[in-house]
Amino acid sequence: MQQITLQPHNDQEMRLIKQLAKTLNIKATVEKETPKQKKEREFLDSFDRRAEDVKAHLRGEKKLQSARDFLNEL
Repeated sequence: MQQITLQPHNDQEMRLIKQLAKTLNIKATVEKETPKQKKEREFLDSFDRRAEDVKAHLRGEKKLQSARDFLNEL
């Protein structure tokens, strides 16, 4: 038997997945995310957001601060 791991982003997605599993009579278990796993997920998710910021900057849609300017503020 194979396993599938799903990671819903909100409560609505979680309810939908649970309802689908129940309707199809598929055994489903919910595992709580540990604090360490949550930090790792948030850290990795932030890369996607930052990559979009860089793309917007390259298209001229967003102004980003240079590293030199940032360091000068410190």
